[in-house]
Amino acid sequence: MDFKKQYDVIGKQYIEGQKAFFSKREDWGKQFILKQLDPLAGKRILDLGCGEGEDIQVYTSLGAQALGIDTSPYMITQARKHLPSDIVQNADIEYIPFNANSFDAVVSRFGFHYLNDF
Repeated sequence: MDFKKQYDVIGKQYIEGQKAFFSKREDWGKQFILKQLDPLAGKRILDLGCGEGEDIQVYTSLGAQALGIDTSPYMITQARKHLPSDIVQNADIEYIPFNANSFDAVVSRFGFHYLNDF
């Protein structure tokens, strides 16, 4: 299955699995990213492979201006259920649709392993 389309098929199960997994475990990945970005207030953050936008909610709650892109229209639809529609967009994470130096940091907790070329 093409990874750019797989979350349109498995997205619901993926979201449920993530919630179940992290409800019983410490989320060390999220903590590591937040520590690296501290402080977040006023920073512009781009989240590649943002999924349902849970991390974007965390970044914005800490004062960042966060945007997210995801290759899956399904995941963007889920993110827009609890985020303003202009904060997330459907785009290919290998071809970022923003100019260089548009963000203070680019993060990707669940997307870098899909990239062919960093």
